[in-house]
Amino acid sequence: MEAATSNKTQLQLSESAGVEVGNNTVPEVAPEGSKIYKRILVWFRRDLRIHDNPALLAASVVAEQVVPVYIYAPEEEGQFQPGRCSRWWLSCSLKSLDASLRKEYNTTLACYRGVESKEVLEHLVREYKADAVFFNHFYDPISMVRDNEVKGVFRMKHILCQSFNGDTLREPWDVVDRKDDGSALPFTCFDKFWEAHQSLPQPPPIPAPAPLQLSPVMEHPSERAMSVDDLHIMSPQEEASNAQLEVYWNPGRQGAMSQLEAFVEKKLSEFSDNKAKTDRMSTSKLSPHLHFGEIGVREVRHAIMEATASWSVEERAEHLQSFYKQLGFREYSRYLSFHFPFTHERSMLEHLRAVPWRYDQTLFKAWRTGNTGYPIIDAGMREIWSTGWMHNRCRVVCASFLVKNLLLPWQWGLKHFWDALLDADLECDALGWQYCAGCLSDGHEFAMVMNLEEEVKKFDPKGAYVRRWLPVLARLPTQYIHAPWTAPLQVLEDAGIELGEDYPLPVVHHDEAQRTLSKAADVVAQAEVQSSPDKSAGPYRPATVPLPESSSIVWVGKEKVENHGASSIASFNKAGRVIQQHNGIRDDMMLLGSCEVSSGADQIEMKCNQYGCSTSSDNNRLIRKRKQSYDDTSTDGLC
Repeated sequence: MEAATSNKTQLQLSESAGVEVGNNTVPEVAPEGSKIYKRILVWFRRDLRIHDNPALLAASVVAEQVVPVYIYAPEEEGQFQPGRCSRWWLSCSLKSLDASLRKEYNTTLACYRGVESKEVLEHLVREYKADAVFFNHFYDPISMVRDNEVKGVFRMKHILCQSFNGDTLREPWDVVDRKDDGSALPFTCFDKFWEAHQSLPQPPPIPAPAPLQLSPVMEHPSERAMSVDDLHIMSPQEEASNAQLEVYWNPGRQGAMSQLEAFVEKKLSEFSDNKAKTDRMSTSKLSPHLHFGEIGVREVRHAIMEATASWSVEERAEHLQSFYKQLGFREYSRYLSFHFPFTHERSMLEHLRAVPWRYDQTLFKAWRTGNTGYPIIDAGMREIWSTGWMHNRCRVVCASFLVKNLLLPWQWGLKHFWDALLDADLECDALGWQYCAGCLSDGHEFAMVMNLEEEVKKFDPKGAYVRRWLPVLARLPTQYIHAPWTAPLQVLEDAGIELGEDYPLPVVHHDEAQRTLSKAADVVAQAEVQSSPDKSAGPYRPATVPLPESSSIVWVGKEKVENHGASSIASFNKAGRVIQQHNGIRDDMMLLGSCEVSSGADQIEMKCNQYGCSTSSDNNRLIRKRKQSYDDTSTDGLC
């Protein structure tokens, strides 16, 4: 009850606060017992829970009636529409949320199908005669653009549209590298980011309670309201093929809490020692529950802090901090996605965009189907096909193999993981693949190749993981289980294996892969010399011809817009793309895709939430980048 009162005093739902996405100040509500809105729509996305849901709690405090809605509009996700396994989890999670709303508040989740969420929300506000729309915001570029467009629409209609933070411990704009001259830049090194994150004077907020009550809407006025089954998230064939996932997973709030409880009781005390071992269940397996918002990251943090309160200082420093750092990687993925929203498509280090990739579909098929001839790689890829999940360490090993051994684009691997994983998360996937490909300033050099022999000795020494997912190799002696091509012919015959028939020969040999990578690294090194002669200038090369301070020129297709004066406010709108130059801020903008842009030396990152910019979600994405300091500190274990 105390927590609920504390949350009430933090909510201020003035119209001006509601439309400012970048405002991290949580507003204040009307006096106790009064309701200032008749009806509010709460738009659920990847926050499918009633506990620790700031948007739902705020609506329950200030509105007489709350309408929980979910809009299924996969088309607006572009190439990142949810994969088959993700859609299975989504369907189960929505049913779990609907059941919770029925049980706790005698209300239902109104589901709708549309092509664009913005259009559906406009329709629902009219149909329900809603006074406001509340939702929790996210930090992937697609969501940031969509959320800004939604807020812009309702701002024009003078309807309150307020977003809240239900996805991270801290907002990305709260953790910055403050310089002596008063400027503030985003961190590009995880260790420095995490140190600053933990050094802020106020601890992360405690989990918000579930609403005390929700006054239900007795009848849904819209004929378009559906049940979860009516959304047809999966085809009948997909439902049949996904049936096996029920053996491994229990989606929904109850499954999330059970998984958290089991991890805290049985695995947390040994996490630092076992987290990278693939031959046992050593990780929390909370990632899909966190991605779909069945449990909040603040709830996870609060649970592990409470469970370890009686631990010794040494135990907390070792195991608790080791797991807490995993939550830190998740925070960092959202942080980078917010400040550098191109990370799912392009390297953070610009010279890494010069890699001469091999666009070999045959090699790519061998990798994604688990037929590379390297057992640890194939076991991991086949685990994905069976369970929709892969051990964290195996993700790093498989990703590194694709990029460094096969020299295939890391974007291919990211897209396959997105399509195949239950816990596919654009921000986390982008961070993991950037790290494995050497695209981060604090990652390993691009020329470094992971030693698979050493990896398997540390993380699957007896071959238990390989035997589980590659039963064809189960009878091989342990000394050959990770390198069957080295086994004598008689040993292979005794194990019932004919290489090239029962199990493939290696698609590439280590020496050949090393030579190919070395040549590619030479190209990258040359690009680095040409593009970034001054490392202090940061990982981005300055413009070839810097623009004068008094103007900026933006090319959109074949049309040119010239804005004079750094303090002017100018905009150009073409095919739904709005480009703005803001008062007092010099924006040398870059439109990626088919457009060419002249840019100044000082590059500013995209902050839709702060500046109110709007752009479409097609291939011409609005990117702003800020000059940053280069750091060579290595970060290990990102995934």
